[in-house]
Amino acid sequence: DALTPDGIRRAQDNVSRVVAERERVRTALERSPHVLRVHPSDANFLLIRVRDPAALVDAMTADGIAVRDRNALLDGAVRITIGTEDENDAMLAALDRRPRRVPTGRPE
Repeated sequence: DALTPDGIRRAQDNVSRVVAERERVRTALERSPHVLRVHPSDANFLLIRVRDPAALVDAMTADGIAVRDRNALLDGAVRITIGTEDENDAMLAALDRRPRRVPTGRPE
């Protein structure tokens, strides 16, 4: 079914949805005082840099949001998979509930 015209159309629609959601989430994360940097991505996830990745992962996990600590690969890195609009909204809301700490600078 995946290679039928209908299957191809569904796949293209899904790719378009993921790209649009990734850009919406990227914009929201770039505005968050918790996020130091959002790395460029062409994938179905975003890699962000934060001051305390372990604390962010623990807090998100407590809220039922699955994110991946990638601090071992890149200092301060957390991977966020792009989901549905509702899932992404829940992740952004959980991030907003964290205590505010305004970063003093954004690493390059």
